[in-house]
Amino acid sequence: SDSNHANTTPTPAFHPSSSPTAKQQAQPLHPSPREQLNDKRVTPGATHVLISDSVGKFINSQQLFPNENSDKICVSGITVDDVLHWLRSAPVPHKVQHVVIHVGVNTCVLDIVPIKKWTELCHLLRAAFPRARLSFSSILPTRNVNSSLSRTVQESNLYLAEMCKRERVHFVNNTHVFSTARGLPKKANFYDNIHPS
Repeated sequence: SDSNHANTTPTPAFHPSSSPTAKQQAQPLHPSPREQLNDKRVTPGATHVLISDSVGKFINSQQLFPNENSDKICVSGITVDDVLHWLRSAPVPHKVQHVVIHVGVNTCVLDIVPIKKWTELCHLLRAAFPRARLSFSSILPTRNVNSSLSRTVQESNLYLAEMCKRERVHFVNNTHVFSTARGLPKKANFYDNIHPS
């Protein structure tokens, strides 16, 4: 009869406690570049280190530093600010002899020329790796950039080169390797539109 079903409650498809909260739903599916970098640590015993954005993706650190105990800290999308944050918090070994740093294009994407930040980055690297030789790699051109970004990259490299001279650290100018005489990217030297081969 109807009375037998009057108090029947439909079974919910899921228990309320098992549903994601608003806070959980708001969490990003993937960690940010800064969060990924914060999880990175230099391998104990490494003497030569490359710190890079996605440009270092296809670089073999053993070929970059032959016959050396090398390590590579490579995270796509990191900015100069992200590396500054990492250096302030990440413990690093003091036996490192050489550090190559390649970041900046993701800061340039924001239409920012990190003039003061280059000097701050140099000082923090010196503090973190007091025995190491420091080498700053120039920001590379990419095949799919607009003219505004190209100008920002060129301007950033000028300031980076000036900072390296002032601070007496090595500046690795890769521009001629990856650019034509007209400043256009050499297609043959890129794995894709962004990363060098």
